[in-house]
Amino acid sequence: MAAPPVGEAARLIADVIDYYTQTMKRPPRRLPVSRQSRFFPEELTGFQDALSSYEYDLVALAPPAGPLAMDLSLKGGQPSADGGAAALTRQGARENPGWGLPADPG
Repeated sequence: MAAPPVGEAARLIADVIDYYTQTMKRPPRRLPVSRQSRFFPEELTGFQDALSSYEYDLVALAPPAGPLAMDLSLKGGQPSADGGAAALTRQGARENPGWGLPADPG
């Protein structure tokens, strides 16, 4: 898979910021960017350039080098979060009432 050019990554972030700003009627305060593999160097540069005036988090969920350490299949429905993670999520939601986008009315 070829790495996306720096400009393409920067345009993607600009499009997301524009959509968020139009939808929420304000610019985002913080932007988390995640993917299920490592960032390409050019992609990382483009994201960092486009995000330079924002608080942001870049998260790459890369698989371990060896066999997977855990089973992520949903045999019983939703995966459970431990008490600490659940409490932290609730605290974050209370402290940041604008998290997420409003439900799509259509």
